[in-house]
Amino acid sequence: MAHLPKSNKPDLLEICEEIGVEVDPSSKDAEIKKLILNSQLYAVEEEKIILDRVISDRKEQERIAREAKQHELEMKKLELSQRNQSLNDESGRRIDLGPKIQLIQITPKLDENNNEMGLYLINFDSKAELAQVPKKD
Repeated sequence: MAHLPKSNKPDLLEICEEIGVEVDPSSKDAEIKKLILNSQLYAVEEEKIILDRVISDRKEQERIAREAKQHELEMKKLELSQRNQSLNDESGRRIDLGPKIQLIQITPKLDENNNEMGLYLINFDSKAELAQVPKKD
């Protein structure tokens, strides 16, 4: 009984499966614990061994899933770095995927009262050049 209060519902369901007690998965934890304790096959030492094994199996599965996710992230990083290295134009210069600075942050807003569209476009062009935005024809 000492280990049952610490266990969570999936662990309790696994113990029920191990000792052959049929239980509804929608049952509450307290009901599942009562079923385990009232079982004919219940033994404290067996319960402790089963619970320890169930918990260690669950932790091992979580660790494997975490490592798989980490491996997937590393593979994506490698793929992106290879894609970035292969982006060169004809003259051998490097082509960046996008601007390093957001144009919205560096471009002043258009003064609609004075209607200075020409000045705004000149200013925008110079800021885009500073931000290394590639020119398209």
